[in-house]
Amino acid sequence: MTPAPKVYDRRQRQQDQLAPVGIDVAAQETLDYIGEYLDVQYNVVGNDGGRFHVDIVLTNSGSRMIPSCCWAIYLYHMKYERDLQ
Repeated sequence: MTPAPKVYDRRQRQQDQLAPVGIDVAAQETLDYIGEYLDVQYNVVGNDGGRFHVDIVLTNSGSRMIPSCCWAIYLYHMKYERDLQ
């Protein structure tokens, strides 16, 4: 029998260590808590030549600590162009 290539073995070990989507109950509970109790205040301070200056305040209004790792918040805003006509 021919031994499996080392690359295959490494990939298989990595896949075995990954949890399938939806299995990590603790991570989902943390995300649910953040969604329920993290208040986000986004205030535009100014707009200078298409660059936005903002104040962002994150407040945990719940009773548990929110871990500092393994989650992210993405904020999006559109850049509006002035009508030059």
